[in-house]
Amino acid sequence: MQVNYLPLAELAPAERNARTHSQEQIAQLVASISAFGWTNPILIDEDRAIIAGHGRLEAAKAAGLADVPTITLAGLSAAQKRAFEYTRLLNGLQPRAFVAENVSGLIKGTAKGYFLEILRALRACGYRVEAKLLDAQWLGVPQSRQRLIFVGTRLDLDARPAFPTPLAYRYSVRDALPWVSGLKWDPHGQFNTKVFDVARDACSAVTVHSAYQFEITDTERRKFTIAELKRICGFPDDYILTGSYADQWARCGNAVPPVMMSHIANAMVPALTERRLVDAA
Repeated sequence: MQVNYLPLAELAPAERNARTHSQEQIAQLVASISAFGWTNPILIDEDRAIIAGHGRLEAAKAAGLADVPTITLAGLSAAQKRAFEYTRLLNGLQPRAFVAENVSGLIKGTAKGYFLEILRALRACGYRVEAKLLDAQWLGVPQSRQRLIFVGTRLDLDARPAFPTPLAYRYSVRDALPWVSGLKWDPHGQFNTKVFDVARDACSAVTVHSAYQFEITDTERRKFTIAELKRICGFPDDYILTGSYADQWARCGNAVPPVMMSHIANAMVPALTERRLVDAA
C-alpha cells in the first residue's frame, strides 16, 4: 500500500477515539520517531479520518512536524473500521491478553491487505499477535462456521498467543436436535442445493440473514424454531433472546458460538495467569 505524507491539519481524529495519551507516552513516541523514523504510518480512510494512529499524530504535533506518513484504506465497511477501532481500546486498556474475531473472508482476495494492516495495528499496541482460522464444528458446536481469531499477549509478559486444539470429534445436527429427521439448505431458498445427513453432518453456517436458507423436512416443512437455533449456535437452552424472530436470528448469526469461545478462552489461561515479566530492554 502506498505511503503518502499529508499535513497535520488535514487529518481528522476519530469522534470515538478511546485513548487519551499521557505526556510521558507522547514523549516516548516523539523519542521513537526521532531515533528510528516513521516505522508505522497513520491509517486513514478516504475522508482522511484517522482509523489508527492518534498517538502518533499527537507525537508529530509535539515534535513540531508539518506532515506525517499515512496509508489510506479506502472502501472499508463499518465492520472493518470497527476492527481498527478495537486497537484504540486495546491501546487504552492494555490488558494482559486479548482475543478478537472477524469473518474468514478477511484473509481472502483483496481483503487480505486489510488483514495485514489490522495485524500491524494490533502489534503496534505492544502485543505479540497471531491469527488463525478456526472452525466451530471442531470446537464443540454442531455448526460448520469458520471465524478468523486474533490472539495477543502483552510484550512484557513471558507468554505467547495460544489457540485451542481441535477436538477429535464433532456434533451432528441430530446430536443437537434429536427430533429432526431431515434438513435442507440452499443459499437462494429453493432447497435443491444440499440435503444434510443429520446423523453425520454439522449444520451449515448460520449468518445474520440466513433464516430463509434452511428448511426442516419432518412431518411438515418448516424453519428452525429459536429454541432449535440456539442449540445449533451453541447457546444454552435457558439463554433468553428478545425481539422478533428476525432479531433473535440476527443475534445468533452475529455471535461467536459461546462453546467455541470457551475453548478459545481456556487456551488463553496461561497468558492470563503468567506473572513473570520479561526484561523490556
